[in-house]
Formats: sequence, structure tokens, C-alpha cells
Amino acid sequence: MSFNVLCLFGQSQTADIILSSKDVDSKSVRIITQPEQRIQNVVAHCVGKTSAEIKAICDNPKTRAVIMKDGVILAETKAGRCGAITENGTNYIGVVLMFDRLDQAKLAEKGLRGDK
Repeated sequence: MSFNVLCLFGQSQTADIILSSKDVDSKSVRIITQPEQRIQNVVAHCVGKTSAEIKAICDNPKTRAVIMKDGVILAETKAGRCGAITENGTNYIGVVLMFDRLDQAKLAEKGLRGDK
């Protein structure tokens, strides 16, 4: 995972979190909502990040997740659409990425799993 902070023409800063299959446990990645639901959630357990780092990502209302594979953007959330997966309510272990469309969620799921 890497942070890139962008600021365009004096607008408030958006923190982009770049995610790829290397950043998550590929076996944990899945869509957890029904296709007819308005918001599509993709969940993934993070690897190589501390609970505090995951919490910081998810607590920032300006964070936008960008899913990349081989240098190509596959899908991205809107700012503030990154939630957390916790154990016992305090240990942050993963992310919930919220998409407006099922096709975006499917692309994110495929990219985070490392599927071809």
C-alpha cells in the first residue's frame, strides 16, 4: 500500500490509497453484498500493515481506494468509502471498499485476488 496525496487547484486534499494483490490476502477478497443492493462492498484482509496503519486509512474521510494491476487502474472508490474489518472491535485487520456499481466491485475483487 502506498499513500499519494493529491491537491488540485486549492481543493481539499484527497488521500489515495493504492491497493494491489500484493497488499491483501488474496483468499480473503470477496464481494459481500447482493447484486441488487445500491452499494457493493468488497472486503479484504491486509498484509504487511499494522492495526494503526489500517485504522488511519479507514478513519480518514478523504481516503479514496485505487485498485491497480500491472500499473493500470481497475477500479476506484469515492472519497470516504473505505471501512474497516476488525477483530474484537479494536484490532484492525482489513478493509471494506464500497462501490456504487457491481461491475466496479467485480473488477476490484478480480484485481485484489490477482486473477487474470
